[in-house]
Amino acid sequence: MRRLARMHLLVVCLAITGCATFHGKFSSSVQADIGYFSDSTVAMMREVNFGFTRGAAIYTKEFIVWEEPEEAKLRESSLHADRVIRGVVRYSLRLVAISDSGRSESEQIKQYANYLQEIQAGITKALEMPADQYQKVIADVRKQGDMMGALRTAQPIINGMGRFMDQTLDQVDLAAATVAQKLEKKVDSRYGEVILYQQALDREKYNTLRSLAYIYKAIRKEPGAYEALLKSGEIRDSSLIPNGKPTYNQYLTMSKYLMGKFDIMHTIQKEIEPDWQTYRETRRELQKLENQIHQEVKQFRLIMMTWVRAHQKMASGKAKPAEWFDINDAALKGLKSGIDLLL
Repeated sequence: MRRLARMHLLVVCLAITGCATFHGKFSSSVQADIGYFSDSTVAMMREVNFGFTRGAAIYTKEFIVWEEPEEAKLRESSLHADRVIRGVVRYSLRLVAISDSGRSESEQIKQYANYLQEIQAGITKALEMPADQYQKVIADVRKQGDMMGALRTAQPIINGMGRFMDQTLDQVDLAAATVAQKLEKKVDSRYGEVILYQQALDREKYNTLRSLAYIYKAIRKEPGAYEALLKSGEIRDSSLIPNGKPTYNQYLTMSKYLMGKFDIMHTIQKEIEPDWQTYRETRRELQKLENQIHQEVKQFRLIMMTWVRAHQKMASGKAKPAEWFDINDAALKGLKSGIDLLL
């Protein structure tokens, strides 16, 4: 939760500082800390890394083979998400560079259009946008009389980046679940014998305890207790079973026999304990890594939606940066509420 709050605050600070910078520079009325904006951008970029690809795996590391299809798909989709965020960072920094150029607004619009032209190949491929449609946006940008108008005209490209990121994060989410399922099977296969031993021990402990309970009830002369003990088959030494009803001392002898089984089980437990603990730690780590990726996917959905909507509101001419992140914004509030419920 602290990580999510930190990420959300970072993006808000980034967008508020950065977008206030854009509006201020373009209107020549506000001086903003461009260095802080750049630092915040780099800080956001550092956060882009998903679970299995971060090197956080210790116990599960030996089971991950990046050359295999499932892992390769996870890495590929994670890299795509990383490229989108880096593209957002480069775009934001270029806007700062344009605003800092000291040139006329018409020249800044020209620089902005030229930048959109530079990134056309990567954008149209990722967004599957027809080249003529992209060129029309650029042509319309060049016709604008002010920079805010140019940004508004380019908003379809920004919206497309948001949709592409959403689809990419869906792929990351699905790939992470697929890899986790595959690794679960690998881990269970590796520790199959240990799992069987532990299950057998657990059953034996339960059955032995239940038989001791039968003896206790039989001593108290509860109906059917001795018959249930015999039916359990836990007294496997036939010499301990009398022809008639057992005496008190015979019940004690049967109890000692059952307690002796605990000593044997304890010895076996000590032998398999290291492998059993490794197995449990491996499964716990695997679950943690999968949950971590799913959580980060939700975080980056919020980040991207926040950035896209901030760009839209900034370009619309809203003067107060706080309005770009209105807590009553239905889309953002709904997404954040959903994330809070899941964390």
